Amino acid sequence: MSHLHIDPADNDTPVTNSQAEATAIAEAIGKVLKTNNSKPKLWEPDPFDGSDPRKLRTFILQCKLNFRDCKDAFEDDSDKVNYVLSYLKALL
Repeated sequence: MSHLHIDPADNDTPVTNSQAEATAIAEAIGKVLKTNNSKPKLWEPDPFDGSDPRKLRTFILQCKLNFRDCKDAFEDDSDKVNYVLSYLKALL
C-alpha cells in the first residue's frame, strides 16, 4: 500500500512515495551528470563472428550508435572501418 503525500511544487497534486522517489533519483542523476560534464557511455559492440547471422543487425546498430555518440573519434570512414574490423572475429 503506497502512502500519499502532497508535492508542494505541483499545486497540491497527490503523488505516491515511489513516484516522488523516482523523481528525486532522476533529478540527482541529472545533477551528477551536469556536475561531471559527462554523458552516459554506450556499450562497446559485442564481437561478431558470423556464427549467428541474426546478430549482424544488432552489431551494426551498436557500431552506428557509437559513431554518433563519439563523432570526434570517427572523423572519417576509415576510422569507422577500423573500429568495426576490431570487433570482427574469425571462426576457428
